[in-house]
Amino acid sequence: MSFPAGTLTNHLRGAFGLIFRRMVCDPRCIGPEICARGCSCPYARLFAPKADSARPDGKQDRPRPFVLRAPVVDALHLAPGRAFTVDLHLFDFAQPNLRYFIWAFSELAKEGLGPTRTHVTLERVQRIQANGSPASVVFDSCGMRPDAEAEPLRLTLSPLRRKVDHLRLQFLTPTETTHRGMLLRTPYFPAIVARACDRIADLSRLYQGKELAIDLRELKERARSIDMVEVCVRETETLRRSRRTGIVYEIGGYLGYADFVGDLTEFVPWLRIAWWTGIGRQTVWGHGAVRALLPHDR
Repeated sequence: MSFPAGTLTNHLRGAFGLIFRRMVCDPRCIGPEICARGCSCPYARLFAPKADSARPDGKQDRPRPFVLRAPVVDALHLAPGRAFTVDLHLFDFAQPNLRYFIWAFSELAKEGLGPTRTHVTLERVQRIQANGSPASVVFDSCGMRPDAEAEPLRLTLSPLRRKVDHLRLQFLTPTETTHRGMLLRTPYFPAIVARACDRIADLSRLYQGKELAIDLRELKERARSIDMVEVCVRETETLRRSRRTGIVYEIGGYLGYADFVGDLTEFVPWLRIAWWTGIGRQTVWGHGAVRALLPHDR
C-alpha cells in the first residue's frame, strides 16, 4: 500500500467521511448544509457544524470538533504485515463521537484503503497521554471497552512557574497561517499565537461550554514583542480532490522549525495545547501540528 507524500490523512479523512455518512445519514439527504435533522445528525455535527449565531469574527460555521493526523510528510510505502498509526484528537464530549469514529474506521478497514482498496485491520485504539505516548486500550479484537469514553484528557493554560526566554517551535505537519488577510510563507510569532488563541477559545466555548477568562486581545498584542532569531523551514504543497464535490483543493504550508526569544512564559501553555488543536488552515486533516520545545527539551 502506497501513498504519495502528505496524502495519507487526506485520504483517510475523505474515505472516513463517505463511510460515516453512509452509516448514519438518510440516503435521501442532499447534504449536511440543508439537513432537516440539523444539529441532531451525527454527520452534520462532526463534518458540517453550524454556529447557533454569527460569531464575532464574522464566520458562520463552527470549527469541526476533531483533528485526524497521520504525521507522515514523506511518501509512505507499506509492505504486507506492516502497521501504521493515526492520531485522533476529539474535542466534543457531549455525544458518543468516539464510538462513531471506531465504527466507521472498522468499516473502512474492511472496504480497504488506497486506490487498490488494500485490505487492512483496525487492531486497536488507545488513549493518548499528555506527553503524546499511548496509554490504556479502549478498543481491540475483543471490542470496545466499557470505559472507552471515560474522563477526557485535561490540559491547562496556567502559566509556567519558571521564566522562559527562549523557545523553539517545530512545525511537524504543513502549517499555513495568515496575518491581516495575508498568507504567510514563513513563521511569524504574533500570527501563530493569534491562530492558536482563537482556535483554542472557539473549541472551549463551542464544545465544552467554557469561556476563557483571558483577554486575548492583550495577549496577542504582547506577542508582538517576541523576536525570531533563527528559522529553517521549507514549503510543501499537495492537491486534494473532494470525492463528494469533485473540487480540487491546494493544501500545503511550511515545515521545519523557528527559534524565538523574549518573555515567552505566558505563551508556552497555549503553544503546547496548540499541538493538540493544530493552528491555521486544514487542521482537521492534521495540518498545523506545532511542538513547543524549551531549552531543556532539546
